[in-house]
Amino acid sequence: MPQALHRCRTGGAAYPFRALRVPLFAGVQRPWASGLPRGVSSGLHCPYISFKRRTNGRLILTADVRNALLILLALAGLAAPAALASGVTKGDGTLSVRGGNGKVSLTGRVSILGRVDSGRVYFTNLDPSDLSEPDVFDTCDRVKFLNDATTLCIGTKLRFRLLGVRYRVTAVGRGIDISAVGKGQATIEGADATVEDGAYSVNGGLYKDITDDPVTVTFGATTPTPPPAGP
Repeated sequence: MPQALHRCRTGGAAYPFRALRVPLFAGVQRPWASGLPRGVSSGLHCPYISFKRRTNGRLILTADVRNALLILLALAGLAAPAALASGVTKGDGTLSVRGGNGKVSLTGRVSILGRVDSGRVYFTNLDPSDLSEPDVFDTCDRVKFLNDATTLCIGTKLRFRLLGVRYRVTAVGRGIDISAVGKGQATIEGADATVEDGAYSVNGGLYKDITDDPVTVTFGATTPTPPPAGP
């Protein structure tokens, strides 16, 4: 009986095996004649047989390996702040917005991590020679390209990141959290319909309440030019 090597995929893994061709006896398939258990079809390229008939009750990962995985997960949680810190240069300042409701618009050469529970975010590239794009982690429910420089992201549970770029970023909505490092300017305005609009901090200072009246702040050693008109 001829045999040929094939590849059988089970659970996403590939396993080599020999295809079994079982002869017919009086028109009746008899796979057990070739050593296969009853109930296995002779025409299958991948016989329906478990590769491991019994499951080992012991834990596969040792205690040391499990501890190592926990450490790696903990380090992964620190990766986002570290990404911002890696781009810090002399004279850089910081901007932090937490639990903001309303509108936050910032401009400059900055690294930004942001989140919006519900709303929209405008990204405008202020440097035509820089082809960098924001990372939105596939969280936009809708994306609109308003022009060659501005992209609009709309949805819930939005997340975004930019690293060391010259952009204007405007977040409008509820639950705005932003951490920015660099040199820039920001305008922060609360929403009229809510009582508490969150808080903001500049250059590591104390947090201040966000009010319905727009407030413009500068972070970093160098005062940038005012942000161009836009959303």
